[in-house]
Amino acid sequence: MTMHDEDAIDDLPRVRQMVGAICKDLLEAAGGKIDAVVGYCRLAPATIVRDYFGLIGIPRKDLMEWSY
Repeated sequence: MTMHDEDAIDDLPRVRQMVGAICKDLLEAAGGKIDAVVGYCRLAPATIVRDYFGLIGIPRKDLMEWSY
C-alpha cells in the first residue's frame, strides 16, 4: 500500500458522510419528483467531485459534461 492509499483510507469516514449529505440534499431538493439519471445519478457524483477536490466555482453541469 502506498502513502496515497493510506491517506485515502483515512478519508473514507469523511467521504461517506459527505456522500450521504449530498445525496440527501439532492433528494430533498427534488420535492418528491426527480429525473433519476440527470438529477441524481449524474448530479451526485459531479457534486461529490466538486466538493471533495475543492472545485468550488465550477458549475456542476460543466463537471457532468466533462465527465463524458
